[in-house]
Amino acid sequence: MRVIIKADSNIELAEIADDLALAGMPDFAEAELLAPVDVKVSRLADRFPMWQISKGVTDDLLRTAEVNLPHLAVVMAPGDEPVEKRALSHLRCSLRLVKSKKRLRGGPARLLVGFDGSNGAIHAVNTVTSRVWPGLTEVKLIAAADAEMIASIGRFNPDIAGVAAEAEYASKWIKTLAAGSVRRLENKGLTVTVESRLGRPVDVLSNEAKRWGADTLFVGSSADVNRQEASRSALAFKISAASQCTVELCR
Repeated sequence: MRVIIKADSNIELAEIADDLALAGMPDFAEAELLAPVDVKVSRLADRFPMWQISKGVTDDLLRTAEVNLPHLAVVMAPGDEPVEKRALSHLRCSLRLVKSKKRLRGGPARLLVGFDGSNGAIHAVNTVTSRVWPGLTEVKLIAAADAEMIASIGRFNPDIAGVAAEAEYASKWIKTLAAGSVRRLENKGLTVTVESRLGRPVDVLSNEAKRWGADTLFVGSSADVNRQEASRSALAFKISAASQCTVELCR
């Protein structure tokens, strides 16, 4: 696995290292650190002693990614800087937006996956299954049953009427779509649940991440930089801004 990490200070790198310890990272990986000269590589090496870690000569994350073709880029979640967001949205690798936080509980990670049955959602599930997780790690597939999803379900069952009926059918619909993903996750030894909530994706995902105490929220995307990809990136940034946990955009 090839990883690029951008950190502007020793404090940021320490927070990123702590976050990656809950990200299912492999024992062996190649990591390039883009950071000022005073940032110490040891803060990352102490967490991942078997990683091959080098320090980049530039802080241009996008250009470095174009040359080195990493599987994952890791940065602190951006604020409201539109230039930085536009640059990050053009990355072709997965992007992990780390949130500075104090973990209030011990034990294995809790992983929330935005799931709507799309190819992007399946890719997010595949990202989780490709990682290395300790026993008792929990995964929750969560669907936001917004007006678009309800309309899709209604085309197959026009008898749906009322909020309670919509919620019930949305729950059954998403559990049917998620059956294959649940099996793959359980085959990796993960504890899996599937739930749906009525509401907009940004609200549903960020609220559930906070309520459940998720360590990472995985959001799927495609590898192509097109209109759909820009939309997925924008959604990831909105969720990150609204959420207290790390968001990973899976490409």
